[in-house]
Amino acid sequence: MKKSKRYNTAHFIEDQYEPGSNNHVLKNKLGITNPDEMDDIEVIALKEATEKLFSEIIEKSDVIL
Repeated sequence: MKKSKRYNTAHFIEDQYEPGSNNHVLKNKLGITNPDEMDDIEVIALKEATEKLFSEIIEKSDVIL
């Protein structure tokens, strides 16, 4: 994707990439530079968040499974 010359967004976190990632992985607290590794981490985080959300919903509902 070609970057627009209309706006400079380099100062926004959404446009900052992890050094060594060839501008493929956004800057992150874990220092991950490999896109495949980031995909795996994101899948695990989404699964954990979804499980936690469903657990909380089930706890607060009257539905018995």
